Amino acid sequence: MSSPKGSRASWLPEVSPTVARRRAAFFVVCTIAVLSVSVWVVSVLAGFPSANLPAQAETGGTGQVPEPQPDCLLQVAGSPVALSFELARTLTDEAGRDQNSAQTDAFTAAKVRALWPAEAAQADAVTASLRGLAGPALSCTAVPGTGPVQTLGADGLTPRAEAVW
Repeated sequence: MSSPKGSRASWLPEVSPTVARRRAAFFVVCTIAVLSVSVWVVSVLAGFPSANLPAQAETGGTGQVPEPQPDCLLQVAGSPVALSFELARTLTDEAGRDQNSAQTDAFTAAKVRALWPAEAAQADAVTASLRGLAGPALSCTAVPGTGPVQTLGADGLTPRAEAVW
C-alpha cells in the first residue's frame, strides 16, 4: 500500500493552492489568537486584581483600601513627583518638540511653568528630567482594560478575529 515516489498519500485529500494558503493563514491566525489569550490569562493570574475577588483580598486582609497609585512618577532633582497620564503625555510631547526644534531649556521650562503650575518652582529640574538630562526619569503604570465581549459568528469567529482574518 505504498504510494509511488513523489505522489501524495491516498488518505490526504487534494486541495488547490488557494485552499492550502487559506488553511495555512487560518492556522497562523488561530495560533496568534491562542498565544495572545494565553499571555493575557497568565498576566491576569500573575497579579492583576480581579473584579471577582472578595473585598478582603483586595485590601490585603486589613480591611483598609490601599491608596491609589499615581499614573506616572517623574524624578525631579532626585525625588519622585506624581502626575497624571495626560500631563505626562503633554509635557513629554512639548519637551520633545522643543528639543527637536533646537529650543533652549529655558523655553521648555517656561512651558512647564504654564502647563504644571504646581511644580513651577522646579520647572528647570522638570525640564532637565523631561529632556533626558537627568537620567531615567519618567515611569508610568497602566492596567489593561477589558474589551467588550463578542459573540461568535456563523464561521466560528468573533468580529475582532474576522477583522484579523
